[in-house]
Amino acid sequence: MIEVNDHADVQFRGLRMVAEEEAPLRQVASGCQESYGYVDSLLGPRLACLDGNVYLTVGWTADALPTGGDDQAIIEALGEMAHETLINLRRT
Repeated sequence: MIEVNDHADVQFRGLRMVAEEEAPLRQVASGCQESYGYVDSLLGPRLACLDGNVYLTVGWTADALPTGGDDQAIIEALGEMAHETLINLRRT
């Protein structure tokens, strides 16, 4: 989901508080001004990032994970994907 509006910061911070109640947040490089990753107990690894007026969330479905999958590695891969997505958005 990509949302571009003046409320991106409010959404990012509000949903960050919700995520903190669900699971420990993890630092992740994403090329965004702020970002965090976490593992949703039902949905699997998630990444959220805020960059100016863009709030981007991405995830990897839990049922697509191999048994014993490395959640941190997946979150880092989502961060790389977010970085590339932002590069492409800036070109448009």
